[in-house]
Amino acid sequence: MSGQEHLLASFIADFKKGKKSRDPLEYARAAKALIGLYGSPKDVSERLGVGKETVRILSKILDLPTEVQNLISSRKIPITVAFDLVPLNRNKQIETAMAVSGLPFKEARAIIRRVTEEPEKSVSRIRVEVLGGLEKREINVAIIAIPREMYTMLQEESKDVPSLISRIIDDQLAKDHAMHFPHVPPTQDTVSLTIKFPRRTFRALRRRARNPANLVEQIIIDWLKRKGKIS
Repeated sequence: MSGQEHLLASFIADFKKGKKSRDPLEYARAAKALIGLYGSPKDVSERLGVGKETVRILSKILDLPTEVQNLISSRKIPITVAFDLVPLNRNKQIETAMAVSGLPFKEARAIIRRVTEEPEKSVSRIRVEVLGGLEKREINVAIIAIPREMYTMLQEESKDVPSLISRIIDDQLAKDHAMHFPHVPPTQDTVSLTIKFPRRTFRALRRRARNPANLVEQIIIDWLKRKGKIS
């Protein structure tokens, strides 16, 4: 194997291992170059132990419109998501790529799959339907522990404390104002609560804190302070 062949083979091996490249399109360029060297995706697959279809689709990424390739290069669309764009016609490729730009892997693939299944429907409408459906189905859970005294204060506001907390979190995140978290001495007398959050809310919490449960507890304390219930 020549130096060039070894370099290209190593690059494809990195793709198989899930390693990141400065520009994901380099994987596609390596796949296309290896097909040119060895003759076919099957030959490359047999030599490198990479799936034949993976090699073929990787090489086809370079046939996508420039607008789509730019989104891949800038990592706004994962290259593995871009695989699903290949079978679409050119206009749909561009429109769909714009619709899924910046979305997580699962959401992006779900939209592209629906576009493939329902080509007569507009991409924008499919995007709204898919994301709306995921929003309804995906509920994330945070288990929090708050001092019993604070739990009693929340009960004075609503008998359904978990729903109240969920509303408070939504309201605080929507306002996006600075929150000042007072120091609360630790106590063993706590109440554990399981709070269910829509995907949108939970993702917003995750963007702000590594541990959403801790942030929820802090927001509740901040809310009680602003209500004048604690000093």
